[in-house]
Amino acid sequence: NMADSNWKKISTFSVGHVPVEVYKSSKTGMQVCMANVEGPLVNAHVVVSTECESDDGLPHTLEHLVFLGSEKFPYKGVLDKVANRAFATGTNAYTDVHHTAYTLTTAGCEGLLSLLPVFLDHIVFPTITETGFTTEVYHVDGTGTDAGVVFCEMQAIENEARSIAYTTLRKHLYPGTCGYAAETGGIMKDIRTLTVEKIRAYHKEYYRPDNMCVCITGKVSAEQIFASIAEMEDKFAERADPARSLARPWFSNAVPACEKGVDVKVEFPSDEEETGTVMIGWRAVQWRNFDEVLALSVVHLYLTESEVSLLHREFVEGGDSDEPVCSSVSCGLVDYRETFHYCNLDAVETAAIDSVAARLTATLEKL
Repeated sequence: NMADSNWKKISTFSVGHVPVEVYKSSKTGMQVCMANVEGPLVNAHVVVSTECESDDGLPHTLEHLVFLGSEKFPYKGVLDKVANRAFATGTNAYTDVHHTAYTLTTAGCEGLLSLLPVFLDHIVFPTITETGFTTEVYHVDGTGTDAGVVFCEMQAIENEARSIAYTTLRKHLYPGTCGYAAETGGIMKDIRTLTVEKIRAYHKEYYRPDNMCVCITGKVSAEQIFASIAEMEDKFAERADPARSLARPWFSNAVPACEKGVDVKVEFPSDEEETGTVMIGWRAVQWRNFDEVLALSVVHLYLTESEVSLLHREFVEGGDSDEPVCSSVSCGLVDYRETFHYCNLDAVETAAIDSVAARLTATLEKL
């Protein structure tokens, strides 16, 4: 019964034709967001607001360790076993710059209702063991080779041209200490310095109910969700540290301004010597300026959407000179609280790299 429950409805709105209701628990501060979507599948996203100002990949390593067992189910693989019995396609997760999300999809709501408490137990009360850290994050194996699932995952992408350009771009657009400049997946040299204690401390700081939102889409009622997680709520309230009142991530520090433009050249080992990548970025508006954000997205489409688009004609086909400069050109907008947008040119002829920025500016000025 909602009347005597500790869940209060704090907001209602629609996304297209889908009605959305947001509830907040007076007991723990946790939020539940219900979207009434038609169809047989029910999705749950447990979203934790995470901020990290270093490149050691704390949010990403923690996301991996959550799946290795919880207080109540201290074994690896329990989640997937339970998920299979609940008509779920398994569980998954991803780490973004400003949040970490744990996802779950089941056929029908019964499976979700029985699985959600197990899922929350793993997220809020993971075991985070030394052995889990060794196999999942980082260790040096018997032949003296760096290993660990997270380490190898980041090793695979860290030295790609686009990855290097994107990381360098963010560090200059958001100078100083700022989570928007950090590599949340982790950089190899910094992953090597991580310890299990650091990860436990990070978990304690961010993985708390008042910093979490459970988003549910599908045919299931709010009352059913509240009943399903009631026991977990009691456990959260029991373990809460009343003395710790922590600021909400991303709102305690101002985002540093980008004072001046810079040109940065990064040389790195590559199989390809004839070409490189050029990425040009600009700080843009605050995310809540929806009209400007939409206008920028439309401009990006106009500039790069098809073979007859302005930047494609100029750079991929060579424009008036008929001398192609790169193999592809794309634009994008990154919707942080303080957004930025960029233009990326792949496989740029080495001889043309230094002149691309000026040529792009000249092309845009013709608009």
